[in-house]
Amino acid sequence: MLKMFLTAFLIALVLTPIVRAVALRAKIIDIPNGRSLHDVPMPKSGGIAIYFAFALPVIWMLGRESSPIFGVLVGATLVLLLGFLDDAKGLSPLTKLIGQVAAAAVLVGNGIKIGLFPDVISIPLTLFWIVGVMNAINLLDGMDGMAAGISVIAALFFLFLALRNGDAQSALVSAALAGACLGFIKFNFHPASIFMGDTGSMFLGFVLGSLGVMNTFKSSTPLQLFVPVIIIGVPIFDTSLAILRRLWRKRPLFEADCDHFYEWLWKNRLLGYRNIVIITYFVCFVLGFAALFIGGM
Repeated sequence: MLKMFLTAFLIALVLTPIVRAVALRAKIIDIPNGRSLHDVPMPKSGGIAIYFAFALPVIWMLGRESSPIFGVLVGATLVLLLGFLDDAKGLSPLTKLIGQVAAAAVLVGNGIKIGLFPDVISIPLTLFWIVGVMNAINLLDGMDGMAAGISVIAALFFLFLALRNGDAQSALVSAALAGACLGFIKFNFHPASIFMGDTGSMFLGFVLGSLGVMNTFKSSTPLQLFVPVIIIGVPIFDTSLAILRRLWRKRPLFEADCDHFYEWLWKNRLLGYRNIVIITYFVCFVLGFAALFIGGM
């Protein structure tokens, strides 16, 4: 487990500066606009480094035995390509949604779906969950270190849950994701030198959503199905507020705005930049421990 974590961490440390240099040369750059919290052009698609730091150790694990984890890897690869195209060329919301559903369908096709329900309920619920978490992490990726740090924390709590449930494969995937994100944070924490872009945020959302589904396999009560929701509670809360806000204002659901909780705190100067991120990490830890408690009931 520790070897998986450290391998992913070291790969991310090595690859992220390389990806940054390539992104600069290829002009895959986030130009500041009216909604941006940064004021200088920033290379993006740092999610490529996170992906390879995660995928290489997982492929090594898959090489030893057949596993439904193959579906996670294939789906994550599709999401990575989708995010990269969006970062490089820009995709319509509908195109991204179709791609996200296709990636989630790969996961379901490999037998990874929410437990306790018949397929007629489980399959659409799983698709909705995976697509929802992908977009939740994507929406939360607005401050340096926010999405990557939250993903580290969520992955660690999924790791603890998997170990308690005796699910070694889920634990290894969680360890790889946590290590990859932690290695990337060195370059992404404020002031960042690279962004993960949609390449990274959608990839992280897909894998975290997958881990959430995998941790429902052995759920014995409906209450335990809420454990992944609590672990990923901050992104889900922020996305729910965004949906309600846009409905209230009669604006398109896929239209971006500048009123996420972290943007509101920053614009109103209620907290410093790093303090907002660190306090959000703390809230995620609190939710994670609450999820562990509920999961043990």
